[in-house]
Amino acid sequence: MTRPLVLFVAVFALTATAVGARAEYVTSQQLKGWLEEHDRPNGAFKDRTMALAYVSAVHDQFEDIEICAPHGLQGKRLATAVHLWMTRNPDRWSNNAAVTARLALAESFPCPGKQR
Repeated sequence: MTRPLVLFVAVFALTATAVGARAEYVTSQQLKGWLEEHDRPNGAFKDRTMALAYVSAVHDQFEDIEICAPHGLQGKRLATAVHLWMTRNPDRWSNNAAVTARLALAESFPCPGKQR
């Protein structure tokens, strides 16, 4: 997913939920719920958008540092990779969804020569 598209999705998600918006701590359980909706063919639009925006933002934060997904890989594939990782590793979920997503992406798309 290109950065302008990620930014658009993130801004759209935030705008769509702006009524009563406030900064919130996102748990791994919340992220898992969004990802489950993301991977359902007719999942809730809001949850699908939140999953895609959240995982894409974590990817972009650590791209080429800890996460080396192939360039041009679609955000949908990143979200699916995080969902699969979370399903296989429930004991490794932290309380913070960003940490969980970072671990999932770094293990799913490791950078050559970098060890975790």
